[in-house]
Amino acid sequence: MVNIRPDSSNAGCWVPTGERTADLTFYVPMTDPRAGYLGFLIVRGDAVVAGDGQTYTGAGTIEFPAAVVEATGMPAGQLGPGEVTAVRVDVEPMGEPVAPWPLPAPPGEGMTEDETSDLGRPPSRLPGRPVP
Repeated sequence: MVNIRPDSSNAGCWVPTGERTADLTFYVPMTDPRAGYLGFLIVRGDAVVAGDGQTYTGAGTIEFPAAVVEATGMPAGQLGPGEVTAVRVDVEPMGEPVAPWPLPAPPGEGMTEDETSDLGRPPSRLPGRPVP
């Protein structure tokens, strides 16, 4: 995880370009209360990692999903540059589970066993494509 907010989270990756520099890409799912899933906002940037390795700063661009571009009339493609910042999070050990995951549906209700087993798996879709 790269950014965690009550209404959205995003994930991404980075590749080193030097001793304390990297290029990065993050995907942020965008939704609308009425339209549902709109696609991914894509953040691309370069970063310079602080000497203590706990933060980075840099410049980046954002690219809105086609559905947002079409609905708003904003320019298609990468917008920016803007500021990119991040703070490293600590790894926490896994705790003692209190229940199995995925949670089974009560007998005769909800999803089938096949549907329930897919709850914990990420969708196998390309970025920007809607997930059914």
